[in-house]
Amino acid sequence: MNFIGRIEESKAISYSLAQKGYQGILVSGRRRIGKTELIKHCCSLCYSRFLYYQCTDDNEANNAAAMGKAIGAYFSLS
Repeated sequence: MNFIGRIEESKAISYSLAQKGYQGILVSGRRRIGKTELIKHCCSLCYSRFLYYQCTDDNEANNAAAMGKAIGAYFSLS
């Protein structure tokens, strides 16, 4: 997928992913403009493992539990 007008954002995310240690990245914008696909694209280009989890419109406790299950499954902890 081509990201029209997302070259700078892609560079910034890719740079952050290449750094050592924890990097927090905030991607914001209007609905339905490709933010999720941009994140997935940049993660697929990096040479390390990554886990992508998208919260739902549920409450915080249910999202935390679901993310914990996803992390456990990803690292074969369950």
